[in-house]
Amino acid sequence: MSDYNDNDELKQIKREIILLKRKIEHLKFKNSFLFKFLNTVNIAIFILYFQFISSYIFDFNLSDVLNSNIQFNVYKYQSESIKIYTIKFKYYDYFFRVKINKTLDKSVVYSDAVITKDPFFQIPQKFKLKNYSSQWFFVNESLGILTICAIIVFVQGIAYLYRQNEYYYPLFSISLLSVLSFIGIVFFSLYIHNFI
Repeated sequence: MSDYNDNDELKQIKREIILLKRKIEHLKFKNSFLFKFLNTVNIAIFILYFQFISSYIFDFNLSDVLNSNIQFNVYKYQSESIKIYTIKFKYYDYFFRVKINKTLDKSVVYSDAVITKDPFFQIPQKFKLKNYSSQWFFVNESLGILTICAIIVFVQGIAYLYRQNEYYYPLFSISLLSVLSFIGIVFFSLYIHNFI
C-alpha cells in the first residue's frame, strides 16, 4: 500500500516539475527579444492595416484624375436596358478598374474624377466622377487588399484578446501571416508607384 502511495506522490512531483519547467520556458520567452520584436511588428502592421480600412470609411487624401487618364468601356448585360460600365483610370503608369452598374450620360463620360488613397500605401481605394459627385465607387484592385487587411486585423484582434500572442506558436503563426501579407501589399504599392 505504501509503494502505491509513493508512486502516486512521484507522479504528482513529476507533473509539478513539468509544469514548472513550462512556466519557466514561458517566462523566458516573454522576456526574450523575439517576443518583443514579433509583438512590435504585429502592432505596427495592425496600425497600418487599420488605417487602410479606416480610409475607406473617411474620405481623405484626395487626388484628381484627369479625363485624359480615364477610359470608359460599356458592356451590355442580358439586355440592352442594363449596362455595366467598366472605368479604367491611370494612376502613375498603372490602370485601375471601377465597375458602375448605372447608365451614364455624355457629360459624365467627359468628366474628370477624384480618387481617395490611404496615407501609408498610397493605393487608390475609391473613385468619384466630378460630374456625378453623388456617389463613390470602389476600386476593384484595392478591394482584395481591403479583404486581406480586414482578415489580418480580425485575426490579430482575436489573438490579442485571448492572449495568444504570449505563446510562441500562435505568435509566430500570426506574425508570419501578417508579414507575408504586408510584403505583398508593399510590393504592389511600390509597383504602381514605379519603384519596381
